[in-house]
Amino acid sequence: MDSDDEDDDGPMVSIGANRVPYNSITSEMVATMTPLEKEEYIRIGQQLYENMYD
Repeated sequence: MDSDDEDDDGPMVSIGANRVPYNSITSEMVATMTPLEKEEYIRIGQQLYENMYD
């Protein structure tokens, strides 16, 4: 499963062994992300932002 997969909660982000809906991410969760997870989280956010204006 890739983080681009979407279900009823929208895009999912990996945090450790967990998959969390992008819209449920808190600043505390971001603080525990690895650099790679943070990079993916930012990429998804940018994609969502760009899609708002398509």
